[in-house]
Amino acid sequence: MLLPRLLHPIRVELRKKDLEYTPLMDDNLNEPIGQVRREQATIVLKAQIKIDDADAAVATEGPIEEQDRGYLLFLTRDLHAKQITIERGDRIVKIGEGKNARDVDLYIVRLRWRGHYPKAGGPTLLKAYFEDRHPSRLTDEGAA
Repeated sequence: MLLPRLLHPIRVELRKKDLEYTPLMDDNLNEPIGQVRREQATIVLKAQIKIDDADAAVATEGPIEEQDRGYLLFLTRDLHAKQITIERGDRIVKIGEGKNARDVDLYIVRLRWRGHYPKAGGPTLLKAYFEDRHPSRLTDEGAA
């Protein structure tokens, strides 16, 4: 049976959200905690990456904000082999490897199952859309 392949798979490191050990309230300040705990080791996977070509620069009162958006395409057989479930809120921390590796702070915001083949018994691909929740503000050195 022929299954889909990834085009130019790239190493991706992500951290799963850990809701079990995330406290809901700050005991000292008596207010909700805004960040989910992600202190566990990173998970290394291969994915096909698409970063949107659209210019997402936004003018603000201060410097220009730039956002990263796009998706990662995973093979479901790779996820099953590593017993990984990708979920909304999982954090992508690195894309690439070696000299071309890039540290990022991106979050999975939406999931779509793709590549449904009858012989596979269901989806063969998972498309995980990501966004930068806290866009970086460019400094004069970073502005193009």
